[in-house]
Amino acid sequence: MLGLGTGINKLSSAEAASIASRSGGYLLDTYSGAAAAYSLRQLSSSYSGNAVKVRRSSDNTETDIGFVGGELDTASLSSFAGAGDAFVVSWFDQSGGTLGDLVQISSAQQRKIYDGSSGYVGYLERVSNGGLYRPATKTTISQPFSFFGVYDHGGLSGSYFFDAYGSNNRAGVIDNSGQNATQVFGGGSIYGARNITGTTITSAVFNGASSTVSVNGETAVTGTLTGSFDFITLGARYTGTSTSTNDKIFELVIYEDAKNDTDRVGIQNNLNGFYQAY
Repeated sequence: MLGLGTGINKLSSAEAASIASRSGGYLLDTYSGAAAAYSLRQLSSSYSGNAVKVRRSSDNTETDIGFVGGELDTASLSSFAGAGDAFVVSWFDQSGGTLGDLVQISSAQQRKIYDGSSGYVGYLERVSNGGLYRPATKTTISQPFSFFGVYDHGGLSGSYFFDAYGSNNRAGVIDNSGQNATQVFGGGSIYGARNITGTTITSAVFNGASSTVSVNGETAVTGTLTGSFDFITLGARYTGTSTSTNDKIFELVIYEDAKNDTDRVGIQNNLNGFYQAY
């Protein structure tokens, strides 16, 4: 385990330098062409932008935080936040693809990334009922497409990793009510589930009758999936609500093609090499 949680900012320089190699390299260097890529680790060796824009609680000042050695620049984050907390205003897209940056301008809806007492939390942490992010521009991605994500539903039913913007043609991931099960759905119907708690790597290839859903390296279901990405809502239901108060979001990468089994497994292995979910 890579110490996900309050201890990430305590990695030694040698440990930080080896992160990219331990995860199998920069994800987008090997599996390029993403429509969107959001993470607190650097996903491309050529990406020179920032990871997130954050707001500190002491005076609501905002600043951009980038990467150092493939990891979030936690030293700059700590220096900026001081004794207070820091919250994510924008999560920058590292792909340069279709969907663009995810944004939440309401301070009441922003997720915590730094705690004034314990330091860098290592993910986007929900601190109230809400915590959603959306792109600035409405964009629809139709099938075929693939997504790969890392999150923790917190053991509470009704936790949405992501959803569409509207109620039709939805594609998303939810913790099923009453089961604490990670589930992928398309077109309003549930298509795959695994009873898993803790950090979870979920992937799905939406390609009509040749679709595949995987959870923590295991194929959960194959068959027909309907649905599309329509102005994605990250961290809540498309209505903006979620019953969970303690879910965690680590990473989401979306491709506008149907990844073959070799690439699908390779991407999952890259994510698991870093997050060690299974």
